[in-house]
Amino acid sequence: MKRVSGAAARFFLILVLIAAAFSPIVSAQDSSYPLLEPGGVRNSSVILGDSRPAYQTFRFVVPDTAVGIRVSLQGSRGDLDLFAKHGAEITSYSDVDAGSETDLFNEELVIMGFGDGTLKSGGYFLDVAYQLESPPVEEGTQLGQVPFSIRYEVMEPAVEDLGGRIKEAEPSAGGIVVPVEGTLDPEQGMAAVYRLFLPADAEDLRIDLYDTYTDCDLFLGFEGPVYRHLTADLRSESFAATESLHVSLVPGRKKMAWITVTDQVSREIPQRFQLLLSFRKDPPSRLRQNTHFPETDNPLEQALLATVELVGNNGTGSGCIIGKEGLILTNRHVILSGDGSIPEQVIVGVNLDRRRPAAERFLAEVLECDEAADLALLRVVSDRYGFALPEGLRFPAFDFGKPEEVAIGDRLVAFGYPDIGGSGSRTSITFSRGVVSGYDRVAAGVILKTDAEINSGSSGGAACTGDFKLIGLPTSIIGQDSGQIAYIHPVSLIPEVWREKYNLGPDTR
Repeated sequence: MKRVSGAAARFFLILVLIAAAFSPIVSAQDSSYPLLEPGGVRNSSVILGDSRPAYQTFRFVVPDTAVGIRVSLQGSRGDLDLFAKHGAEITSYSDVDAGSETDLFNEELVIMGFGDGTLKSGGYFLDVAYQLESPPVEEGTQLGQVPFSIRYEVMEPAVEDLGGRIKEAEPSAGGIVVPVEGTLDPEQGMAAVYRLFLPADAEDLRIDLYDTYTDCDLFLGFEGPVYRHLTADLRSESFAATESLHVSLVPGRKKMAWITVTDQVSREIPQRFQLLLSFRKDPPSRLRQNTHFPETDNPLEQALLATVELVGNNGTGSGCIIGKEGLILTNRHVILSGDGSIPEQVIVGVNLDRRRPAAERFLAEVLECDEAADLALLRVVSDRYGFALPEGLRFPAFDFGKPEEVAIGDRLVAFGYPDIGGSGSRTSITFSRGVVSGYDRVAAGVILKTDAEINSGSSGGAACTGDFKLIGLPTSIIGQDSGQIAYIHPVSLIPEVWREKYNLGPDTR
């Protein structure tokens, strides 16, 4: 019996240890089990005897150049599961490197070198297993075997040499700047790999990833291409869509660099991106963003423009512009770092195109925080790369409503960037509606309850009256399993000293 547990498992382990002392390790490369070839399809079946699980074992080999692999079943006539283990035969399905066991007949197992980072080079053992006690039934007859087809795919991005692009690049005032446009393809594991020959006199290398609407990350290696998360010499990975890497070089010491761009979250939708390569420390002037907002008299349009996405060190959330000079009100927990500290700056994304995720255009500093009220006040200080804001820039801003005047049953609308509001790794702005459902009291004062759809990522966004006046910020939710109620911290909780210091409008307490 191959799959064991309990006392039998301990006895089996003793035998394995004894055998290991006198026998070479069995590898997936030289085992007698059928070998799955990349891109090939093999027909097979799981024979159903009296014991469970019933299984069929295969092998596959992961090349060093793979960023991911996919094993998929087709045509199964029963509920089969997939389990994989690197370098050793499977003895227990609780001790595997990866598994896929859902209610679907045709499972798919994906192992990636980025993201979960569990993919390893070399041989794997793979079990296709039937674990249910009763065999499948077709037309009233129990099946004695479960036939299936199995396919093994390797995701290998091609390496593009950037030497030609450097030769074609025109020198600017700040030196050579090399633009690179690329696309992350699901068939290549959502990764793009580049080889860059470094100029002999280069003292700096800067890589800027921009103009993308997905959460891409940057990895840099000097010894060879970076196909796995842990093999990078340097990395820039955050919750933002824009990333930057800078490294100081000793001229002539490093002759080559490999750059990998990848989306570690989304695996299904192709995503385009742009890189700027430069041999300097500071960002190239080409990244300067002269953002201007459209003028509108429509209250709904104004509310949409005034709801921004905030990207901090520990995640993303929402915020509300409440001053035309760039003051932003949000929840304190939205901008906190993982260790509970207040970051120096937060990235601000604006929704200039409602059909796409927010474009990261600004940096904001944190002016004030109030832990009891869970509020924070920010101010935009520069564009995304530290360049000065355009002359005369005026931000769209909310007008304050009067939360003390709303009643149970009054209409309420909400704006924000919930995590579930998109199919990729980032989300576009989302509008929901509901009513004022009631009140509650916390240490800071009275807060509102609503049945409007609020989710993770909506925190710090806008809760408005029917005429789009800001009355509060969606802050927390309860009861996700059996109906949902969201708590709104009203703008009446804004400390009086903030109102006076920053001229925040009427006191709504």
